[in-house]
Parts: sequence; structure tokens; C-alpha cells
Amino acid sequence: MRGWKRGTQRVSANRKVTTFTARLALAAIVVLAIDGAAVAPAAGVATTPPATVAGQEQSGQQSAAGSVATGSVATGDATVATTAATVTQSSVTTTRYQETSSRFTYSGTWRPATSSSYLGGRVSYSRQKGAAATFRFTGIGVSWIGPTGPTRGSARVYVNGVYRKTVSLYSRTFVARRTLLSLSWTAQRARTLKIVVVGTSGRPTVAIDAMSVRAVSTSSATTPSPTLRPSGPIFVSQDNVTIDGVSISSSGKTGSAIVVYGTPSRPLHNVTIRNCQIKGFSMGIEAKHVENLIIDHCTITDADYAGIAVYSGVGGRITNNTIRRIGYTRTNLTGGFQNNAYGITLDHYAFSNLTADPYSSDFYVGGNLVEDVPLWHGLDTHAGQRITFASNVIRRCARAIFITGDGTQVNHPRAVTVTGNRLEQAVTKTGGTQKIAITLVNLQGGAVTNNAISTTYPSPRIFDYLGLDPAGSVNVTISGNTTIP
Repeated sequence: MRGWKRGTQRVSANRKVTTFTARLALAAIVVLAIDGAAVAPAAGVATTPPATVAGQEQSGQQSAAGSVATGSVATGDATVATTAATVTQSSVTTTRYQETSSRFTYSGTWRPATSSSYLGGRVSYSRQKGAAATFRFTGIGVSWIGPTGPTRGSARVYVNGVYRKTVSLYSRTFVARRTLLSLSWTAQRARTLKIVVVGTSGRPTVAIDAMSVRAVSTSSATTPSPTLRPSGPIFVSQDNVTIDGVSISSSGKTGSAIVVYGTPSRPLHNVTIRNCQIKGFSMGIEAKHVENLIIDHCTITDADYAGIAVYSGVGGRITNNTIRRIGYTRTNLTGGFQNNAYGITLDHYAFSNLTADPYSSDFYVGGNLVEDVPLWHGLDTHAGQRITFASNVIRRCARAIFITGDGTQVNHPRAVTVTGNRLEQAVTKTGGTQKIAITLVNLQGGAVTNNAISTTYPSPRIFDYLGLDPAGSVNVTISGNTTIP
């Protein structure tokens, strides 16, 4: 059924770029690959190439935490150079603590279980109702890592003694390592996270593999001058990176402007992309295997496949972005997935291997404008877990919001909330999909509430794609949705 399958379009190595004006604030060592060449600016330096206006070379300043160095930039393959500077730099570090750490305090009956697939080769588990594990940490975020499976139950989670939510560890098949919960705060302070076993009938087991803590640290260092060649797309392969104020465009429809790639065994952490202007390419921003990803106040236009595509991402915010004209001028619509196009999608690659390519989870997608995606989907998730789409404006799209499983239709979306969005003026084009406002495909828990939906979308405006409602999508609250012209 082509309606729910995601595209399999691959990204070409061709990365021709016509303009590039950048300001990169690097919180740690940033590794960039531009036109295939790896460039490594030194740790802690914020490099600000001046703008190129109407083809003229401009002089400018480059700042690093209050220290100023002067440099210049030319078009093409010219370099930007800075002098050494003493930098006081705050960065976010991620530390994992195994279940045997002294930071854990256990009450009730907990036992060890071993597997080579677990972090450190073992977990602590309990089947006893009311058994508890309390984890002490100081930071701005924490993630609980553990296994899921058909024998797993639920646990109540408390922060500083206050109930936050109940987490289900159930899945149809066993997955040894998954992020079960991710929480973030703006202020760093000491906190406790308490996990209490619910004792689910017939499948009470709850296990803890590790906790991943995100914390702010400050350091001072004298850094040497880096060299940067501003002639192509940006490739990020290190933790703790901020890309701020990049303007990059391509006349082609291949490649991605900004690529953030971790691996299953070594995901990237704490990447922020903000205030960027991107035009052209196949994808504007492409991220895979990254935790705590923030994409904010970016404008992405005229990409062929996706404005923002996140694969196996865990925890983050995609907010206040403007995404326009995705797949808008595509003419080859024959065969396969040639009509697939996405404003924002949260997905995963290898549907049959959740250890190598887990679901995207724990994202807030809010305050974005997505318009002119007449072939396919404005907002989309394939088997996403704990995703919130809130207060977005979707305009002139075929399917405004599409919540579906992955290509196998065995792995379903779970705990997805769609609330307060405004869906305006349904539009499709020859070769595109049918017009549907909000599509649910086997959604397992969630809510569709208080959305304003244009009457240009046909009824039913909230639609179970497989026609199995309520058997297809279960435990979903649908209320307060209204129509607009």
C-alpha cells in the first residue's frame, strides 16, 4: 500500500553549492566535511566569516566568547583564518551510568540478567509490584535505557518525588536496548528519578540497563587558529555542536545541506541547528542516530524530498521553522516512491532491525509553518514513539499530518499527540496522493485534539487509513477538533 510507505531515495554525493555564508558556534570539537573534505576547527572557537554581498569580498570580524580576531573571506575555495584566542566555553556532556552505579538505590526485589546486547552485558530487573529504583543525578536532562518485549510491563516515573508519567516497556518483539524515557530541563540542578514497578498482570517485568545524563560543564582554553573552506554542505560527526546562521543553497536536487550522522553504537549528542537559511538539495537537514537534537528558526525552501528528516533520533525539539515548496517542481512521478515528499518527518531506516535503527522518539514538533507540499505529507512519523505535533500551521499540502507505522506495518506509532494545529487549504497535484487532513495508521495510544481543519479537506478529516477503526488505532483521544474555511 503506497499510501504509508516512506521513500527510499538515496542522497547523492554530488554536493554542488552556489552560495555559503556561515557563523558556526562550536561547543566542542566540530568535524565538518565540505565537498567531501574533512575540516576540523579547534575546540571552543566560534568562527564568523563575513557575508559575501553581490559577489564582492567583504572584511569582517570573528568572535570567540568575547575575544575578537580579524579575518577575511573570498568566494570559492578560499579560506577563513583566525588568530589564537582564549575561550571560556560552556558545553553539554553526556555520561552513561550503568545499573550497578552507586547513584542507584534499589528497594524491593531486583535481580541481574545478562546478554551481550545489553550495555555492559547486564541489566537489573524486577517483577515485584512496588519495587523501586531511585537514580540521583545533576544535569539538564536524563534518559532511561532498557529493553522492551512481550513480557514487559509498565513503571511509574517520579522526579524529585513528583509523579511525571507511566512508561510502558511492552513491544511485540524483544528489543534489547531502547530509550524508554527522555526528560529535559532548562536549569541544571540535582534531581532524583524514581522508577516504580506497576506489576502489570501477566507481564510485570521492568528492567534498567543504564541512565544517560546530560550536564553543562565550563572550561577555558587557548585555541589555535582553524582553517575552514566554505564551499559546500556541512557534515557533523561530533557531539556538542551548534550551527548558527548558516546560509547555503544549491541549484540541484541531490544531497543534503546539513547532515548530522551518528551510528547505532555511537549516536551523536547535543546538536543545535538554528537561524539557518537553506535552499535546494534533496533534503534541507538530515539527521540520523542523534540524541537531544534542536532545530529552531530555520527557513528551508525548494528541497526535493524533505525539509527536515530525522532517522532514529531520540529526544529533541523542532520548533519555529519555515518550510516551503518541498517536491514542488518534481516532474518524474513514475514508479516506486517518486511522489514521496515531506515537510518534516521522524522515521527510521532498517524496519527489520530495531537495534541498529530504532524508532525516532521523544520529540516536540511545534510552532512550524509547512506549506506547499502538494505531493505527499506536511508532518509525518513512521512508527514514532512519544511524539508531539503542536501549534503548527500546515498549508497547501496533500496530507497535512500522517501518523503511520513503518514499512512492515508491524512496528506501530505509539503515544503520539496531535494538538492545536491549523490545517489550511488542501492541495494536491497530478501524481500526488489524495487529500486527507489527519491520517492515523494503527496508532497505539495518543490524542488528536483541538486542531482547526479546513473544509477543503474531505470527510472524514481524521481518518484511519487501514479502515480498521477502532481496531486499527487504539487508546486514542479525539476531541475538540473544529473546521475552518
